[in-house]
Amino acid sequence: MSEADPGMRLDEAFMRLALDQARNAQALGEVPVGAVVVYEGRVIATGYNQPIGASDPTAHAEIQAMRQAAELLGNYRLVNCDLYVTLEPCVMCTGAIQHARIRRLVWGAADPKTGACGSVVDLMAQPRLNHHCQAVGGMLAEESSRLLKSFFAERRRRRQPADAARFPEMLGRRTLRTQRLILEPLVSAHAEPLMPVLSDPTLYRLIEDEPPVSLDWLNLRYQALERRRSPDGRCAWLSWAVRDQGSSDYLGCLQATVHAGHSAEMTCLLGSAHWGRGLSAEAGAAVLEELATQAGVREVWATVRPDNGRATAVMVRLGFEPVDPDRYPHDSASAGDLVFRRELAG
Repeated sequence: MSEADPGMRLDEAFMRLALDQARNAQALGEVPVGAVVVYEGRVIATGYNQPIGASDPTAHAEIQAMRQAAELLGNYRLVNCDLYVTLEPCVMCTGAIQHARIRRLVWGAADPKTGACGSVVDLMAQPRLNHHCQAVGGMLAEESSRLLKSFFAERRRRRQPADAARFPEMLGRRTLRTQRLILEPLVSAHAEPLMPVLSDPTLYRLIEDEPPVSLDWLNLRYQALERRRSPDGRCAWLSWAVRDQGSSDYLGCLQATVHAGHSAEMTCLLGSAHWGRGLSAEAGAAVLEELATQAGVREVWATVRPDNGRATAVMVRLGFEPVDPDRYPHDSASAGDLVFRRELAG
């Protein structure tokens, strides 16, 4: 194994966090670009595209993340900071990166229309500029590009707003109960009690995700989910905090995204202390019933890492069947993931 391998794995981990931020932008109807700032080996700031929602032409993912990092560090110079972004920065963002004195830039997909790190122009290579950070392109480029292509393809297919999906008003706002569990509609108030559960590193050994960056970050994320609808009306975001009926302890969370075409994605994340008790399947069954009866969902999809035998067993128990990954209609599957599908009664 070469000496560069550990650094490459670390770059991939940080870029996957940036991809998660890009999906936040997509959920809000923004072009899916995400960024994270890393200082001394840890993520200190995140950002995603928000120019439409913020009515701010400068609210690109890189700018959002750098603003947050500068505020945290109390310095407009981000010396010794590295920036990871899913798309090659534009001229504006490249200039800001240089002014901030970012040490190292890692970007994903090339941008042949506005990229300023080699695709259209290469500001990083201009000798007359007084700062040049190390720039590395192509990190997880396929995943970044697939996310962008999916977004623009969906936007081309999108009909007029009057034809947006008509989700029931109470969808995602009902408390669900099972024999042992209470599933409460997720709101920002759940961030603090869930933070210890979601900070358990054991959870992330078998999933393509990272622990919450901070309580503030998790609170803002849950605030966005409180709307339960994407701005364009094409998706319903359904999220529940999972609690024990007897003790009221927080066990984890379960999320489902319902798309306009009667399709949904589902994922469950329970603390490792509760594994082996059949709780994930119990919570999942309650949500599947909600999707079938309240949302008119006809098919539900899930992705699982191939080494996550526990999650695979949960899928089988819930009646999901493995399918060819090429059939997966959404964008969040990583290379090598197992893909599962279940039909629901119409």
